[in-house]
Amino acid sequence: MHRGHWFLGIDEIPDSHDETGDHDKGEHGNGGESVALHRSTMPSERPHHSACLASKDVTVHNGRVQVLVVEDEPGLRDFLRGGLEAEGYSVLTAHDGPTGLSIARTADVACVVLDLGLPGMSGEEVLVQLRSVRPTLPVIVLTARDGIHDRVRNLDAGADDYMVKPFSLAELTARIRARLRTPTQEAASLLEVGAVRLDLRRRIAEVDSRDVHLTTREFGLVETFMRHPGHVLSQQQLLAQVWGQYFESVSSNVVEVAVRSIRRKLGEGVVETVRGAGYRFVG
Repeated sequence: MHRGHWFLGIDEIPDSHDETGDHDKGEHGNGGESVALHRSTMPSERPHHSACLASKDVTVHNGRVQVLVVEDEPGLRDFLRGGLEAEGYSVLTAHDGPTGLSIARTADVACVVLDLGLPGMSGEEVLVQLRSVRPTLPVIVLTARDGIHDRVRNLDAGADDYMVKPFSLAELTARIRARLRTPTQEAASLLEVGAVRLDLRRRIAEVDSRDVHLTTREFGLVETFMRHPGHVLSQQQLLAQVWGQYFESVSSNVVEVAVRSIRRKLGEGVVETVRGAGYRFVG
């Protein structure tokens, strides 16, 4: 990423701030419009309206639409994570190209905010490879490159939108909402594998047409399994997907405990243990 150039115009910043975030978060910023944000985050308390404006077919996690931010600058990455969470989104983050591509390929994200100047793999290469496996996933590119040639090249490579730094957080969230309102989303509101059926809008699980109560984490785990039927998912993948950015602080056996509970509720054979690798959902 182009260093020293990420001043974002902030329309509204409430007074309250939290101390949550991932391990490389800096100090909290403050201010009004067009604030120069060197190491800052957004507060966690704000009306969660963005997710409500999304298309009805967009996948939600614990009531929130999930967005992936791929940005190598820690301060800007934390700011975007905090700002989007304050707008009601669930946010995954990646600090380099290979990690961002891996998450975008496998996680149930509804939109990707992608910086172009990434270590390990450029944002342009991430975009090209991602389009080969998830052609309809909305991608909004962030860059300091404002030339017409750069814009055309990235739009032709598969970007859905293009924002040049400095930019307004309010405009970014508006563009995300616009992309999520489009009907060409790949995530369905109903999932069905074998005898198990999951209604994502009503948050209901069924086995052989019988309603089954699942906890929030169990529902998220089953949803993740059912979006990758027959695939082996590791414990780390499941922790990152279902428990989110705070998964490193949870007990190491939470996945095992949750899978055991899911088997009791849905049937012993719905989830197979693949020794040394993880779990596979067969329904």
